[in-house]
Amino acid sequence: MAKTPRAPSRAKSQRKPYVPYSRPLLERIAGLMSEGLSLSAVSREPDMPSLSSLQKWMKEREAFAEAVRMAREAAGDMAADEILTTVREVTPATASAARVKLSGLQWTAAKAAPHRYGVKAEAAPTEPTRLVIRVRRFEKAVGADGQTYLREIKPEGER
Repeated sequence: MAKTPRAPSRAKSQRKPYVPYSRPLLERIAGLMSEGLSLSAVSREPDMPSLSSLQKWMKEREAFAEAVRMAREAAGDMAADEILTTVREVTPATASAARVKLSGLQWTAAKAAPHRYGVKAEAAPTEPTRLVIRVRRFEKAVGADGQTYLREIKPEGER
């Protein structure tokens, strides 16, 4: 059985140099992501860490993971704003292209901030819901005509 050839990995000369983690770098990455760049797009920038380094930082550094989450949420807000702009500018001549653009922007907003723009986005309840459960008891009874029926057994004092 012949093995499928693997895609060639980067040669050592093509590998990105190590970029150490720092607060200014974190802020720069978060800024780029909040403008709509993905984590993989950020990693392709020449002076940025590799995607594997960014993913490792996401797992190991709580501050980095939180900054990425917030940046993605900001990107979702930006996509939602762009939806409104696109809708206001659409004309009959641009409607078809606008539909494609709007679909992509909606997907981006829903994935970046699902609690606000996702399919199952929920509004926070205004007040707690009170659930009342009442247990009822029944017994089998026979009527004057010989037919059987169910009769509710009410607690004492209740009609």
